[in-house]
Amino acid sequence: MSDYSAQLQIQNALSGAIMTPGNTQLGTLATLKLLQQSEDLANKGGAIGLIAAEEMKYLKLAMNAVSGNSLIKDKFGSGFSGVQTVAAMLKQHESQAVYTGIMDTILEKGGSAHNVAARVKDRGAFK
Repeated sequence: MSDYSAQLQIQNALSGAIMTPGNTQLGTLATLKLLQQSEDLANKGGAIGLIAAEEMKYLKLAMNAVSGNSLIKDKFGSGFSGVQTVAAMLKQHESQAVYTGIMDTILEKGGSAHNVAARVKDRGAFK
């Protein structure tokens, strides 16, 4: 299966979740309150804070994408379910970018796996 068809399957599965009824305004507000608490956790550090910070990174990027891009908003909606879908796609895309960066560096530079991983880590995918 090609990367593109796998991506389409993920998008279709996630898009189907958007159409699932039951995400009420009260549910959305509760989720937003939980996100605020997660952001507080992220600022405190520690193991849980690191995980919260990483997840919040994708959610914030997705919120900006949904609010700032009419094509994304039209495709995924302006609600939180749309934000979650875009966040999942961004996370998957970053993983692919890191993998591609590692493979490209190995092919171009002939670097060792250790040196390549250090260079990719220093680069950061969204910098």
